[in-house]
Amino acid sequence: MAPTSTTQSEGGATTPVDPNELLTEKSLALSLAPPRAPPHDTPHRSLLTGLDPHRSLLTTATAADDEDVYHQTHSYYTDHTLRQRLSTLLPRIHLSLPRRLPHPHLPAGPEIGDRMTRAMGSTLSLERQNALRDGGGFRSIVDTLITLSVPGMAIGHPKVAQKFMELSSRQMSTIRYGRHQMQKIDLFVPSSDRPIGGLLLFVHGGAWGSGAPWMYRLVAAPFLEALNMAVAIVGYRTYPDADVPGQVQDLEQAADVLYRERKDLFDASQRTNSKCKTCLMGHSSGAHIA
Repeated sequence: MAPTSTTQSEGGATTPVDPNELLTEKSLALSLAPPRAPPHDTPHRSLLTGLDPHRSLLTTATAADDEDVYHQTHSYYTDHTLRQRLSTLLPRIHLSLPRRLPHPHLPAGPEIGDRMTRAMGSTLSLERQNALRDGGGFRSIVDTLITLSVPGMAIGHPKVAQKFMELSSRQMSTIRYGRHQMQKIDLFVPSSDRPIGGLLLFVHGGAWGSGAPWMYRLVAAPFLEALNMAVAIVGYRTYPDADVPGQVQDLEQAADVLYRERKDLFDASQRTNSKCKTCLMGHSSGAHIA
């Protein structure tokens, strides 16, 4: 199909735009829209969170002043065609956003997990970081920190903690699908007498090298209660016990074992929700594996 010509307005003038151009005003606006977020310590992030002392959503300068200041303080963007395009598009996009409001989805600074990761990266050599990851130390540190944070989260959110305990004691069963301790499925089945609305296979996250099904147990609650769906949270061998292809094999093996032991959960004829027979979902690296 022959490409169609398009135009884009820049500074009041209409200029032709390559139909294959990835960086357009629309695509840039979408990339900065919730829930997407620019990385910390970038000009885009500072612009959105009000950390840029010259120009941000918290300033009250006029549009003309904003654009001038922006080009003055970010002149290093203009040494490359892509950066020059960014410097042209960013002011107009952000000037159209509500004034005096911080970005609703971006904290002003890195969260504790980001801060700890950065601290480790700045103090440990790259060789040591790789050894920590390949030896399983990274997994031990992350999983231990998450486990130690549970009491504090329970105190701060007692109703959530109660829901976690209810799921653990009343509706959960565990299915082993391999010899490794991580090769297990936490299965939650609705307790009502109604036909099951579907089956969700959920794969936990953890940067391919940490995490466990229990950390994602609360994910099951809305599917159980609102949709009457069965939920299988699948555990798998995290790195260094398995690489990504090995983790994919774990998920395939888990699905096979679950089908053999609970074939009734896969029976589409018994479903009340025809749109969701068997769904596969994951978080972060779990979404990648899924």
